[in-house]
Amino acid sequence: IYSVTYSLYAVLIYKTLCPTTRELPANQSSISSVTECVLRFYGEQKDETYIAVLCWILLVLFTILHIIVTVTKIIHYQKRSIADKEIILNTLIIISFFLITFHSNPLYHTEDVPCLDENLPCFASKITLGRYQYHAAGIGVALTWLMQMYFLAKVPRFGKYIEIDFN
Repeated sequence: IYSVTYSLYAVLIYKTLCPTTRELPANQSSISSVTECVLRFYGEQKDETYIAVLCWILLVLFTILHIIVTVTKIIHYQKRSIADKEIILNTLIIISFFLITFHSNPLYHTEDVPCLDENLPCFASKITLGRYQYHAAGIGVALTWLMQMYFLAKVPRFGKYIEIDFN
């Protein structure tokens, strides 16, 4: 569930709702380049925006559990946790989560936009994404699916078909 939620969030935010451009403004370098976009809770992309916000909320909850499990393993394994590939992979996934999700709070509405129906307010939220966050999102998606393959390799029924050796 975590891998699907993470992937769905990354695709919706970084590809569908806030795609980046290849061209950089003259006053920005590739490192400091930012993309500003507006998440609209109305109109054509309303459904995608609500799904992205739902994924963000679920990712926050899942990552809290993920942190608790990883910290518990680190405490249990102590010095062996430094070389344990599963703990390293979990830590990288947690770091990538923080890199891609805390650009701004998507629950905070910055703009009131007039709607077709004057009785209903239309909300939008402006977010700013750094160029590095697009790269972190791609790497994070790959890491979550690698972790999923690692878990499937441990299942006796599927393990013989999956060749992942972290040891």
